[in-house]
Amino acid sequence: MKLFKYAIIFVFIFYNLEAQFTIVKNFGVKAGYISSTLEWEGENLDLKNRKGFMLGIYGEFFDFHGLSLLVQMEYGQKGMQTDVTFVDYPKPGDNTTLLSDARLDYFSIPIMVKYTAPIDFDIVPYVFGGLNINFLIGQISTLDWFGTSYDSLSSPATGLVGGFGLTFGPKDKVSLLAEFRFNFDLTDSDKSDLRKVKNKSFEIVVGFAFNSIFGM
Repeated sequence: MKLFKYAIIFVFIFYNLEAQFTIVKNFGVKAGYISSTLEWEGENLDLKNRKGFMLGIYGEFFDFHGLSLLVQMEYGQKGMQTDVTFVDYPKPGDNTTLLSDARLDYFSIPIMVKYTAPIDFDIVPYVFGGLNINFLIGQISTLDWFGTSYDSLSSPATGLVGGFGLTFGPKDKVSLLAEFRFNFDLTDSDKSDLRKVKNKSFEIVVGFAFNSIFGM
């Protein structure tokens, strides 16, 4: 008899949790614009922001009173731009300043906590933040100025990511989303003791959310 009572209590608790707590809330794709630069300590450089883009996929897991776990895998272009002065170029006595563009390609895994506002509108705001693990996978640099510096960069680099967003559309179908994010490294990306190099970027992201039917 006690076992039957415990079973009823368990089913009651499980049913109520299932209404608020799903395993896969939704998943989707994202693409966006990145404005990035490097925080470069140890050398006197006038660094400028570099424009790039990102592409990624994500999954949103669990849903408990608006809190969920957001895990993404994405490719992003970061880096910097700076003016480089060449002495006696193109001929002796001439000093020429050219813009050097250094692109750093990263495969990143942001792991974040997300809070969605408990409102029943067609436009729903949310905020998110967490850890970002960035794996350096390549670089392209004009003027070959950044090549030596790139060789001294280490991978992975760990940082923080945070921001806010809006979801547009019905919750039981495909929704549109827009996000504004800020990324910055916590760890030094340079193996050298002569300087410290850290990425930081601002991102504008749009995407599609495919609302899941999977429950706990």
